[in-house]
Amino acid sequence: MARPKDPGKRIGLALQAIEILEREGVEISVEQLAGKMGIKRPTLLYHFPSYGSIAEEAIKHYLAEASAFIAKRLAPVSHPIDRVFQHLLAVTDFQRGKEARFAFLTQVVASTAGRRMRQVVQATAMYFELHRASMVKSLQEGIAAGTVAPCNPSAIVMMVRAINDGTLIQRVATKTDASAVYELLWSSVLAPLRLEPHPAKLARSSRTPRPAPQPKGKATSQSKRATGSGSTRRVRDARG
Repeated sequence: MARPKDPGKRIGLALQAIEILEREGVEISVEQLAGKMGIKRPTLLYHFPSYGSIAEEAIKHYLAEASAFIAKRLAPVSHPIDRVFQHLLAVTDFQRGKEARFAFLTQVVASTAGRRMRQVVQATAMYFELHRASMVKSLQEGIAAGTVAPCNPSAIVMMVRAINDGTLIQRVATKTDASAVYELLWSSVLAPLRLEPHPAKLARSSRTPRPAPQPKGKATSQSKRATGSGSTRRVRDARG
């Protein structure tokens, strides 16, 4: 019976191997890779039958790390618009310094995983879908609550992700600083959608008693109560 594989050791070996492959290139042999890792060829093949499987393990590790990183950053953020923007910033911060590594992992999987490529793509897509669905739902709830201006939540989230993907490629290819792009996204697209109920009117509405019932056949002289609904103000900076 084959001995069970140690998940912790497997992840450590995958990250070590990817660092070497990124530096040396995927053309090096399994023997060479194992030697540079300080292990024997059978040990490496026991954990990873191909370079594609090494990249798969590394991708799963980075996606798990990214989820934890993003969740921690978003924990204190409540406004739906703020959460969309902070999600973008969190992803960018997590990727910072690792942009070339992520691009390399994608190339390795695409060139070596063969038929498993579809499974890797589906697993990665599922990760992004969970985040996309969460942000869309948050925006929809914000629209219903009056804290987000009417918009297309799916289109907003898709646009933000497209900006993240595009700027990642630019950072890999040209080392371009994307901060100006993010500022434009915030000031021109997201900030105008960020609404908050006016606190004074909300308080007045909560204190207003119900009108007394009127006798039949007699017109009422009472004025309608102020509801305070629809009174909003835009907040220009979600990062304060």
